[in-house]
Amino acid sequence: MLSPELHNYLRRLRSPAFLFGAIVAFAVSSFLWLLRRLIPRILHDLSIPRQVASFRNEVLDRKRHAVAVASGDVSVDVWLELPGQRYLFRDRSQWSESYQDSEVTTGLHRWGWLLRGVTDSRNPLGFDIGMTLMRSWIADCLGQTRHAQDAYSNAERIVNGALFVNYYRGWSATPPDVLSAFEQMAQEIARHIEYFPGDQTGNHAFNNGRGLFFAGVLTRTPAMISLAHAIFSERLPILVTKDGFLREASSHYHFLFTRWVLEVCWLAAESGQEKTLSLVRPYAEKLVARCWFFLVLEPKSQRFSMPFIGDISPDFPPQWLLSLPWSSLARQFQPADAPVPGGLLMPGWADLFGVRNTGTEAYRCVTECFPDSHWFRLVMKDLTVFCFAEPVIGRYRGDHKHNDLCGFMAFYRGMPAMLDPGRLDYTRSPLSLYGMDPMGHNSLLVNGLPPVPEGKSWFVRAYRAVRVKTRLHLGAETIALVIEHDGFNRLVRGKIDHVREIRVGNDVLEVIDRVNSRDPCSCVFRFHWSADRSVVVRGKTFGQEQNVVCRVDLDERLSVDFLENSHSDPIGGVCVSEYGLLEPCLTFHLHGDVAPPASSVIHRFSWSNS
Repeated sequence: MLSPELHNYLRRLRSPAFLFGAIVAFAVSSFLWLLRRLIPRILHDLSIPRQVASFRNEVLDRKRHAVAVASGDVSVDVWLELPGQRYLFRDRSQWSESYQDSEVTTGLHRWGWLLRGVTDSRNPLGFDIGMTLMRSWIADCLGQTRHAQDAYSNAERIVNGALFVNYYRGWSATPPDVLSAFEQMAQEIARHIEYFPGDQTGNHAFNNGRGLFFAGVLTRTPAMISLAHAIFSERLPILVTKDGFLREASSHYHFLFTRWVLEVCWLAAESGQEKTLSLVRPYAEKLVARCWFFLVLEPKSQRFSMPFIGDISPDFPPQWLLSLPWSSLARQFQPADAPVPGGLLMPGWADLFGVRNTGTEAYRCVTECFPDSHWFRLVMKDLTVFCFAEPVIGRYRGDHKHNDLCGFMAFYRGMPAMLDPGRLDYTRSPLSLYGMDPMGHNSLLVNGLPPVPEGKSWFVRAYRAVRVKTRLHLGAETIALVIEHDGFNRLVRGKIDHVREIRVGNDVLEVIDRVNSRDPCSCVFRFHWSADRSVVVRGKTFGQEQNVVCRVDLDERLSVDFLENSHSDPIGGVCVSEYGLLEPCLTFHLHGDVAPPASSVIHRFSWSNS
């Protein structure tokens, strides 16, 4: 059965001009698809920037002096933290196990559980057990094609292993046999470095450089350090916006990437690599500053949280990275007069380097908008709303973006209220795809289509492109973000203009949609509500009993279905706060026709003490 998007696209082919463009786009896409399968290595090498390629050849040509690994025998029960689950490791035969979700399998081989283990205050992973596990993996897996050649995994192993040793013994205390393994891993990174044609090279290439930099410093290999520096020089201006955001449209990945940059700064400072430090440090300062943009404080518990917009990484859960701004590495970039939050966080990444938390000043959450980077935070008293509104240029880009246009996430008194449900995992399961779909956001469909079209590679570029304009209105008692776009102009039935206004007032959130069309439009709206928040809508009460209640006024022209924990069509009432972990929520699914001239649809959410 054809999707509504594909059905609309095929109907557009009736236009001769569109048909010609579609044939060209399909031919180009098919040709590139064929090239990627016939000459993948040539395309890969051609995609590597010239300034990176020369240093890469030096690393590949270097002869490595292997050191026999110490005993890798392991027979001990130890719990390892993998993406979305805990795993009981007992013996070396388990290295060959695989899971339906490949991210769980690679999580076993990327050694992130080393760092999760040492920061586990209840049952920390000891040095001897950690080293035994590392050596067991090296003895059994380093020569295997499946896991030993992946550049990203090699970078993760090098850095996670080095930071584990640093936590207990210092960064220069890595044993010779493990250093030899790191050197081999670094050569595999150089061989399989993750550059791709066009703009499809994302953060992985920077992470490749991070692994090379750590290996180069630890093994005293200048060629690896030079290659890493060349990658950093090429990637950082592309990946980090002028405002300091990771351009990949994910709040969680912003924290993950900031962590990578801070670790490079730290090792560069420790090892006297001033050239790399002077390059990376200005980006680290900007990235850390933007981490504060995403933090929200719940005053009573003094706990912090963040909005989940875009993908959630399987590498480390959001709560483990949330402590980053309090780390000694990040605090060096904090201005002296800036507020210092008072609430201690759960153990996490910051504990690897030490946490600085004075608790002497109150946390402040204020409106901040960065239209050039497409991020908006609207704050009015107890309400905080996050929004990401980025134009689509119609060309593929390596990122972690969802169909976010017109979506938002709202916090009330520091607690999530209206959710971005999130993507469950990186499989192609219906639940995973739902997390990327506009119906998995506080968004809408018009005549069955979302504001941004599906990203088929063979679609006409102009069909995929969406222009977006944003305006901000600041008042004494109201803040309004207006999002205007032309995404619905691709519909066969005629031009449809749409404007969404997100208006934040004192305990009131209004979502106003203006759908301008000559003919009646079939509209679907989705709103997702936290399961532990109380909400009253059309005489029904949902959520846990508490003092704070939200009363929802929905447009009376629309019918509403309430979805709770529905895993199949229609999917709804589910959300994700960590990769692989599905949780319940409440979804309002509204549908009906909107006819001119009464084309404005208004939904009002008002909080009060019951």
